[in-house]
Order: sequence, then structure tokens, then C-alpha cells
Amino acid sequence: MHSVGESAEDEGLIFKVTGLREVQEIPVGQYAYPARPIRPAKGAKLVLATVVWKNDTDESADNFCGGAGAKLLDQENRNFDPIERQIDIRRNTICSKEIQPGFKVRQYLGFEMPSDAEIGGLRPLDLRRRQSGLALRQQLASEQQRQPARVEPVGLRLPPATPQRGCRPGSTRWTSNP
Repeated sequence: MHSVGESAEDEGLIFKVTGLREVQEIPVGQYAYPARPIRPAKGAKLVLATVVWKNDTDESADNFCGGAGAKLLDQENRNFDPIERQIDIRRNTICSKEIQPGFKVRQYLGFEMPSDAEIGGLRPLDLRRRQSGLALRQQLASEQQRQPARVEPVGLRLPPATPQRGCRPGSTRWTSNP
């Protein structure tokens, strides 16, 4: 478990907690959906962790894309997963680009925990062993190239097209019956 100011390293990925605090809401970026701040659920508190990590490996990485790269712990050592809207947090680069070797980045992680729980610290999860979304897509594409594509016929029968209500014949607004 790591508190503010503490670092951890996992096979070349250096992780440092620079902030860990309860907040009322987390602002979102311009492309977030829904476009409103992240707020805690009823009976929960919202915790914002600020993490700086450096990629000291020989390949690109995206620590937090595709799931939890860290867990929030309370004083009883209970583990809390990050909220689902990590990519919506303002100024976050999670899942938007791979961090190249030698570079570092600041990222923000949101967590919910019971309102009566006390923040204990942050625990990084085997950062190097996790594949980023991009690396996983590249691996799948590589595997597909090695195997010949199999095309199997599919029996698909569409219902006849009928006009939508209020549509006159010859119009382009036709639909299929469900």
C-alpha cells in the first residue's frame, strides 16, 4: 500500500502517488458522456488519486487502460476498484495514447468507497504484466493474420420492406417489419 509521496516500481514502470483525497465531484473532459461531473453514489464517498508514472521500459505502455492498474485500500485493507468513467476525467490520458519509453505522465483515478470508510492508500497491480488495449489488439490482429479466414454461410431471411406510417409510395423512408 502506498501513501502520498511514495513510489513503487514494477519491471520498469515507476508509479508515484502524488495526491489521494476525498472530493465532492470529479470534473470531466469535453468529450465525456454523460457530460456532467462524476459524483458519488448515495452512501459513498468519492476519492481522487493523482498518480505520476514513468515508462522506464523499452516499449510503449498504458498502465490503466482496460481495467484497474491500481486499487484503493481503506484502513481495514479492503480493496476498491476504480470507477468505470476513468477516461472521462478531465486531463486524463488513459486509453488515449501509449506512453513511450522514457516519458512520464500524470493520470487521475477515481474510486468510490463507503462514506464511513477511511482512505488507507493506493496499491498498484502488476503494471508490467497487464497488456494495454493497443497491445492486445495488435496481438489479436497478428494471430488472425497467421490463421486463414473461415467464411461460413449464414442463413439470413429478411422480412419484406413496408413503408413507415405516413409515408407515401415512392418515398425513401421504408423500413423492415420487426
